[in-house]
Amino acid sequence: MAVVKVKYTRSSTQIKVHLRYIIHRPGRDGEKQTRQLFSENYTTLEKQRAYEVIDTAPTGTIFFKVMVSLDPKQEDTRRDVDLWYVTDKTMQRFKNLLVEERAKQFQFFATVHTAEKRHTHAIALVPGRLSKEDFRLLTDVLRKTATQEACSQRASRDVARAHMNHLSRTRNYAPISQSLPISRQPLALGMAGGSARRIRKVRQRTLPCPQGGMHSLVKLKDKDGKYWCPVHKKVYEHEQGLSL
Repeated sequence: MAVVKVKYTRSSTQIKVHLRYIIHRPGRDGEKQTRQLFSENYTTLEKQRAYEVIDTAPTGTIFFKVMVSLDPKQEDTRRDVDLWYVTDKTMQRFKNLLVEERAKQFQFFATVHTAEKRHTHAIALVPGRLSKEDFRLLTDVLRKTATQEACSQRASRDVARAHMNHLSRTRNYAPISQSLPISRQPLALGMAGGSARRIRKVRQRTLPCPQGGMHSLVKLKDKDGKYWCPVHKKVYEHEQGLSL
């Protein structure tokens, strides 16, 4: 399940300090970073523009600090979940909890931190205050929304990954199947249905024995015109009246 933490302040000065922190917080190696801010529907904005939004917020605006962190074992397993999308859906749920007039003035901007456990920090501008009960319910609702969006995306990505692995295995097996030995016996198309049949070798014509019988003479190699009778043990010549 995703972890969602919500805090708030009425001070524009304090929220700008928090804004600088989430943008420039040092990375793992201690190097300074400048992270990209994004807003509704993947809209990007610069830090200076975010300052202007804060400075021109209507009197009575509450600045909410929202942190969304996904479960690295069940949701962000491969560190491939679209955190911008999950954050956008979570903040839209926040907006939908407000009455229509207050929702029109709702704004947010956020950035991603790619630490060991990836998470996002968002700042939401909400006109007017929330009751204690509304604030308590807010955290639960945002947590459920972030978890549902992350789990849905995890499932879709895992299905796509499994499909790509299947295609990869199929392509790898293709050359193997093509290289398998095939029958050395020559085949030919049959008469009906295009079925295959074996080609029969053409049998050489034989000569009958002049003395009768069911046997045939055998042509002697290297002795043109002479034939051997295996039954009568006698050699015959073609000129002796034998016929092909």
